[in-house]
Amino acid sequence: MNTNDEHSVKQPLRFVQSVTIFAVIIAILLLTILGWGAQPHIPLLTATVAAGCLLLLFGQSWNLVERALIKGLQASVMPALLLSLIGILIAVWMMSGTVPTLLVYGTSWFQPQWFTISALLLTVIVSMFVGSSVTTVGTFGVALIGMSNTMGVHPAIVAGAVVSGACFGDKMSPLSDTTNFASAVARVSIPDHIRNMTKTTVPAFLITCIAFLFFGSSAQSNMDQLLSMQQDIRSVFHIHPLTLLPLAVVLIAAFKRLPIIITMLLGIGSGLLVTALIQGDVNVPQWMEVMQGGFQGSFQMEEVSRIVNRGGLQSMTWAISLIAIA
Repeated sequence: MNTNDEHSVKQPLRFVQSVTIFAVIIAILLLTILGWGAQPHIPLLTATVAAGCLLLLFGQSWNLVERALIKGLQASVMPALLLSLIGILIAVWMMSGTVPTLLVYGTSWFQPQWFTISALLLTVIVSMFVGSSVTTVGTFGVALIGMSNTMGVHPAIVAGAVVSGACFGDKMSPLSDTTNFASAVARVSIPDHIRNMTKTTVPAFLITCIAFLFFGSSAQSNMDQLLSMQQDIRSVFHIHPLTLLPLAVVLIAAFKRLPIIITMLLGIGSGLLVTALIQGDVNVPQWMEVMQGGFQGSFQMEEVSRIVNRGGLQSMTWAISLIAIA
């Protein structure tokens, strides 16, 4: 056995040493994140450095510490790649009109006489394909709550429907950064993670739907705000059923149980095809700019702008760096 191998032999930590390292990590995270309100990246990096120093102090070799760091980084490569592809996919689906078409069709199917259940289902659709419950609540949610005042439905009931739908859609969306982060930390695939969540979330969602069927119905029909959103979207995109082709491709690939990376690439490729054929945009340099920085369109309504102007590789750098450090 050579010298490097001898120094790489792992010396088991004592119980007190293990508890000390754990306590230091927890103390750093509690002080910085909860106490000072810091973003988690630097506190996690600080905790990692502190844990490494304690390991060296307790007699562990640098080779072992370095090997553990490299192993952790290797485990984050696949989740980071998936998040990168998801950011690109969201931007391409915005540019191709896939998500805007879903928004137009979803608001067209809105039934005022069943106001709260329609609000619930609409926010589920928006949140699932946008991948953000906060954005959904802050845009479509605010619009729906505003509509409730003119339709004789109590705003608190509509707010409950909006928050419930947005949280469910975000939780079950493969485009959500929190869903991807949770699956990365738990070391499980995204489909398995979502499948496991359905055991608790779907029954709760069905009970919620039944409840909102009996609360918050309206005999009035004031759809002005949703119609304005539709017109704003139509002014930028060519709304056509064929723009939903990328969604169909991804669903078929998922049904065929193709690898998630291949599924994402097929979704991106079909989205670019729709962008060229349906939207008439063949500016490849602009495509690359959108995939890098996200889609940026000109809309009159701030609610539409906040929903559609998103995505891109750079939008995922916060989550990617967090996974790499964690």
